[in-house]
Amino acid sequence: MRHTDKAYILLYNPAKKNSVSLSGNMLRSALSAEVPVPSFYLGDVLHCWLFFASADGKIVSETSYLKTVTVIE
Repeated sequence: MRHTDKAYILLYNPAKKNSVSLSGNMLRSALSAEVPVPSFYLGDVLHCWLFFASADGKIVSETSYLKTVTVIE
C-alpha cells in the first residue's frame, strides 16, 4: 500500500440497470471521494465497489464490495 496508489470506484444502480465509475482519477491518500451521479438516480440505492492499483498499474488489489448507499442530493 502506497499513498500514490490509484483508487477505482464502481457504483451500480440496479433500478436503472446502469453504472457510474471513477477510474484512477484519485489517489489512495485522498481517503475519501465524491462520485458524481446522474440526477435521475435521486432516491435510488446504489451498490459500491472499490479497488486500488499501483501508480504504474502493475499491482492491483482485490475488489471490495463496500455497501449500498441511497442517492439523496
